[in-house]
Amino acid sequence: MLKIFIFMLAFQITQKELQLNFRKIIVEVRLNALDFDVEFYAVQLRKLAAFHQSGKSLTEVKIQVDATIQHMKESLGKDKTQQVAKWYELLKALEKFNRNTAHPMWMAVIKHAKHRIKSRIQTAVYCRQHFNR
Repeated sequence: MLKIFIFMLAFQITQKELQLNFRKIIVEVRLNALDFDVEFYAVQLRKLAAFHQSGKSLTEVKIQVDATIQHMKESLGKDKTQQVAKWYELLKALEKFNRNTAHPMWMAVIKHAKHRIKSRIQTAVYCRQHFNR
């Protein structure tokens, strides 16, 4: 029996129950990766572009854009094929807001985000080609 103390409460879990719970968690994580919503991150990036357009400094917004993209990378998991597909999906979601009439401050943030996303795509493609053998 393993004893786990969480928030000052003691639970007794058998080895078999622990293994079953671990398998459930792995399955839930994989299902969440398949149902990954890219639109959430596209909206976050558009909000950051709006913040910059409203007067927030470009360096602060770029740091937040990088943090948002890093969070998405961590949420995607290790499957490089899926990463490439989701990065392309995000890139396509950002392309919808590429207009020649857009404010230059807005476009500076979107351009930075697209550059970072394209870099992530290239890294995932390279890793998939060279390390998935």
